[in-house]
Amino acid sequence: MVLSVEADGPAAKAGILPGDVFAEIDGRPVADTEELQAVSYGAIGRELTTVIFRASLRTEIVVKVGARRK
Repeated sequence: MVLSVEADGPAAKAGILPGDVFAEIDGRPVADTEELQAVSYGAIGRELTTVIFRASLRTEIVVKVGARRK
């Protein structure tokens, strides 16, 4: 589950909200944060189709992966 979203980050720009639950990215199932990071690692600058659940509703969102801020 997404706990927070950086106001100007890629997730916010794609419309991801706190409380959303990632289910898959580019057709790959995502069960936890480690899998989420593994799928997005190396995808900086690419657009990935992401399936999330928001209030039990399945939604597809396209996310442009950005570099992690330090």
